[in-house]
Amino acid sequence: MTLDYPVPFHTPNLVWDSTIAIYLFLLGISSGAVQLAIAFKRSHKLENPSKNWIIRAGVILGSVPTLIGLTLLIFHLARPWTFWKLMFNYQFNSVMSMGVMLFQIYMLFLVLWV
Repeated sequence: MTLDYPVPFHTPNLVWDSTIAIYLFLLGISSGAVQLAIAFKRSHKLENPSKNWIIRAGVILGSVPTLIGLTLLIFHLARPWTFWKLMFNYQFNSVMSMGVMLFQIYMLFLVLWV
């Protein structure tokens, strides 16, 4: 099938569809919520910051969209049942592999913060 108009982000080697756009949107929500929680924690001298509802909401709003985004990425793979190989076998010359590694570090910090 040939198209009369150019389709952005679609080449024979690269296909970014709406799944990737939703994933990036969810990751933006997550990072914004976590940044707001950190800014609130640093700007207010709280006796017990872990019990503050604004900080707790920011951390939860940071982790839920991230988990949804990870699930979307797993199902976007050509063979989703082999996603665990990507999680433990890093290729340092691959942007996707580095993104997965940074994503895992980000989720680790979120889980430790909750």
